[in-house]
Amino acid sequence: MLEWLAPKLVEVGGTLLQAEDELASINMIVGASFGGIAGAAERATVKAVNAGLSAARKATVREITTGYEVKRADVEAHLTLERARASTISGALRLKSGSLPLHYFPHTPDAPGTGGPGAPTLQVTVKRGQTKAMPGAFVATTARWKEPPMARPIPNSIVAPNPTRAASNR
Repeated sequence: MLEWLAPKLVEVGGTLLQAEDELASINMIVGASFGGIAGAAERATVKAVNAGLSAARKATVREITTGYEVKRADVEAHLTLERARASTISGALRLKSGSLPLHYFPHTPDAPGTGGPGAPTLQVTVKRGQTKAMPGAFVATTARWKEPPMARPIPNSIVAPNPTRAASNR
């Protein structure tokens, strides 16, 4: 890309400078802004902040999916990236909820209406290689339970109710 762009810039009186990293780019643009190019520092800062936020989101997803039995797409769906703008020069990486419901993780049995009192104990693998029993938990159909606020419809939900209410809900 740079090999193509460099001669084109020369044709229109421009100059190509390639920086080593984001910090070097910021320093070049800050210098340009002191030289009279309006808004250069703000634009460079916004680009660097957004690049850092994107890298942080990617690293967060990688770390979570490395340690936990959850799909990358499900983690990404719960992370919101608010990009920086020149007017605020701030951005954020936000988690939509504090934790993912159990139906995002491998579990058995997985058919609706299974588990609960008097039935085989529901087994869930949240951390990689660590399957745990969830006594009293059961798989409910979304028709019987209010759908959780999700980006996409979930066919089944795992419900781990208060043990005293579990018998009355079956």
